[in-house]
Parts: sequence; C-alpha cells; structure tokens
Amino acid sequence: MKQPMKKWLSVIALVLAASTATACSSTGTSSGSGTASKPESSSSAPAGETTEEPVTLKYINYGAKPETGDCDRVWEKLNEMLLENLNCTINVEYLGSGDEAQMKLKFAGNEDFDFCYTANWWGFYENAQSNAFLEITEEMLKENMPYTYNQLPDIAWRQSSVAGKIYMVPHPASTICNFVVGYRGDFLAKYGMSDLKTLDDLTAYMVKVAENEPGIIAASVKNMADLYLNYKSGWCWNSGQAAGWNYKLSDSENPEMFFTVMKDEYLDYAKTMRELYEKGCWTSDMINDTTTVWDQFANGTTATLIHNAGTVESKCREITIEHPDWDLKMFNPYAGANVSEAAYTIDGWALNRSTKQADKVLQVIDYIYDTEDVQKLLMYGFEGDNYVVEDGYVVPLDGVSADKQHNLGCNWNMPNWHITKTFMKQVSYEGYDEIYADMKAHVMENPLQAFVFNNSDVITEVANIAAVVSANNALNYGMVEDVEGAVEKFRADLKDAGYDTVKAEYDRQIAEFMSTYKK
Repeated sequence: MKQPMKKWLSVIALVLAASTATACSSTGTSSGSGTASKPESSSSAPAGETTEEPVTLKYINYGAKPETGDCDRVWEKLNEMLLENLNCTINVEYLGSGDEAQMKLKFAGNEDFDFCYTANWWGFYENAQSNAFLEITEEMLKENMPYTYNQLPDIAWRQSSVAGKIYMVPHPASTICNFVVGYRGDFLAKYGMSDLKTLDDLTAYMVKVAENEPGIIAASVKNMADLYLNYKSGWCWNSGQAAGWNYKLSDSENPEMFFTVMKDEYLDYAKTMRELYEKGCWTSDMINDTTTVWDQFANGTTATLIHNAGTVESKCREITIEHPDWDLKMFNPYAGANVSEAAYTIDGWALNRSTKQADKVLQVIDYIYDTEDVQKLLMYGFEGDNYVVEDGYVVPLDGVSADKQHNLGCNWNMPNWHITKTFMKQVSYEGYDEIYADMKAHVMENPLQAFVFNNSDVITEVANIAAVVSANNALNYGMVEDVEGAVEKFRADLKDAGYDTVKAEYDRQIAEFMSTYKK
C-alpha cells in the first residue's frame, strides 16, 4: 500500500483512539490517510462533452425496496447527476435482507451485474475468498477514485483485503458498534417498572411482556447472543472470520481465538435462551423470520430492539413520530465496559468479478463520496420536500406526506451511512448522547480488528464447521429441550468437523500477525 508495513501498523493505535460516530452511532467524519494535500474534488470539474454512449451500471442493494416514500425519485435524480457528470446511470435491484443465499446464487450463476453492497457481516470475506469479487488494484484506486483512496487510512484498505488483495471499497469512517437496547416505556408504566439499567432488568421486562401482551413478541432472538453471551463475557468478534470465533477484548497483548460453543459461558447462555423461550419471550417462527429486527420493533411485532447504538437511536426517533405514546427508551446494559471500534468493512461496495465496467463503478463511488449534493440527496432526500437548510445545516421537515418521506430502504448502505461530511445538526434521541459518550470513553485498542484470517489451507474444515453451526440454530434460540446434551453433541460435531485444525491455523496466523504489530 501507500505506506510501508511498519508505518501502517503504527497507524492502528491512532485510528482506534480516534472514534467517530458514523454508521453505528449516527454521526461522524472520516480520518485521513496522512497525505499532505487533498486531491481536487471530482465534483468541481466541469462535465466534459463526450460522444460515447451512456453506460448503465447494475447495482445489487441490500434490503427490501420500500413500498412508500421517495425511493424511485431519489434514484432518478441521482441518475440525472451521474449522466451529466460521468455519462452513466445506475439500475438498482433490491435484495431482501435475509437473502444471502440468493446473493450466492447470483455469483454461482455468473449473473450480469456490476457491483453490490457487501459487509463483513454479510458474506464479504466468504465471497472474496470464493472469487466472487473482482480484485481492486492500487492502480485502479489511484486512477478512478483519488479522493476516496487518499481519504481512507491504510488500515481501512488492509481490512478490505483478502490474501493481500483489495476486494471492497469500505465504509469511510471508524465506528463504535456495540449493541444497546431500545424498549417500550409505555409498557414500563403499565407494569409499574422503573427504567431498565441492567441485563436482569431487561430479562424481567421481556418476561412481563410475554405474560401480559398477547400478540406481541418480547424480543427478536436474533441478537440475543450479543448481550447475553459476547458482551457479558467480554468477548469480541473480529470481522475477518466467520461468526462464532471470538476472543477476549482484554487479551489485546496476546489474543487467542476460540469458538464460543467450546466455552462454559455458551452452555450458560443456551440455558438462559431456553428459559426465556419457555416463558414465551419469542416463538419458534422467529428462527425463519427474515424481517429486520428494527422493522419488527417499528411495526409493533416486538417490544424490544437490540442493535448497534446508532440504529437504535435513529429508529427510536423515526418510530416516535408515528407512535409518541410508546414512550420509547434506550439503554446500555454494559455501561462502563471496554468497547472496540468496528472494522471499516462494516459496510462497503464490491465489484462483481464479471463486470466490464470496473473503472466506471469506482468513478461513481468516488463521485458519491466527494459530492455534497449527492450525499444530501441520498442521506436526506430533496430540499424543500424533506428538509430545509438553516445556518448551513440540514433541518428535516415535520409532517411530510408518506409518498415524499425520504426512504431508500436500508439507506445507511447507500452511501454507507454518513460518508465523509456531515450536514445535519444532530438532535439525538433521549439517552443516546450519554450512551455514546460512555462508549467513546472506554474504547480499547483492538489489534485483531486489522487481522484477516486466510482459510485457504483449511477451507474444507471451515465449510464443515459452518454446516454444523447451521444445524444447531434451534439450540441458539432456546428451542431444544435437552440443552446440556445438545451442547455436548454440538461440541463433538465441531471436533469431528475439524475444529482443532482450524484453531491451530488461527493460532499460527495470529502469532505471526502479532509479531509484526506496531513494530
């Protein structure tokens, strides 16, 4: 990359110490890469005349297309701007949030599209290792997206790489993504309960909902492991490997990767999930429900939202407009605990390996990252319809009709939350500022956020382990009667699948990585 190995490694500590509040925390700016001068903005150059036919790029977007709002109008306006400035347009296909399998089929069938949303939690490393994505060379970055290339620090590009090759244009800012809890204050009042402060408080609240609110599910089980296992145990998930492999954040000097199921803490977690399931906190239907946890909370299906702080904050603000009587609240059951900044790969774009328009795709992304009007359009909608500008800040309008409300579906992925500039004067939902300030004050250095596991020598074992995990979903959701017996079998099956071999490879690669870290 631009800097030698020792130099980029020395940047890690600075990056991890400089927390910004983007994606997962609602606001922020990107940190620079250390270049002396910023390149000229791509948006400042006048549109050149061309006789070439306009190019149409096909983009696969994460999330279901919204049924209301200004979605089509936003894309149409963006295409007008792209046509004028880059002689191209984008044809957008929405892919449901639960359709990872469908995305894999698109790659397997060599479907004709140019780029797609990707993330470390949504198949990035797996797809990159399976040759689904096109390598993005340093030359391609310099030539086609100079602003983005120089804006992002080297660690961002490192995290976007597999086996030394870049396969993603990543999220443009460091983030804090620890999960917190949003819940119904009207139910607290109804049950005579005080504001929730601890995990035990949350458990009691969910049981009360299960007992007293027929037709409402206490909580989605999908994110329970984060609160009831990982954070409780002080474990941290690295973006460069499959879910289930964790390490202790406190072991930053000598980190050891392990599979959570092999730990005693997992057995305790599985027993807790069983207890909550038996008390009716969720139903067996949840295991196959592809509705996002925030949509479940917004439509009243669930009484609890467990997600990153930024998502909980923004959803509480949005839902309160329609349901002020719900008196939504939010809290962090692990206030004061050490946290880790998320990897830059939490959101990003990848190029399809078969695209014939790689340069143009990169130019489009750079244009989006570096053009204020585009960022305002994608993040806030249309001036006059969705917002006004006061004292240089975007101010959302109240009372906007449903057909004109700004809604791109999962609009945080296009363009990856707040890109590199922030225009809105932040008015956070009650409780969020305190939660985020506490997290920011407890950011801990996490060297393994820059570590990417190379599974090429254990690819069969990794696939076998994934199959074992998939077969045990019911256990994770509390839907198995004999918890101890199921956990024992789970562990034995992991051993048979090649756990020890993969663990040894993790140990070897981490030792090699740590030997050069900050040297």
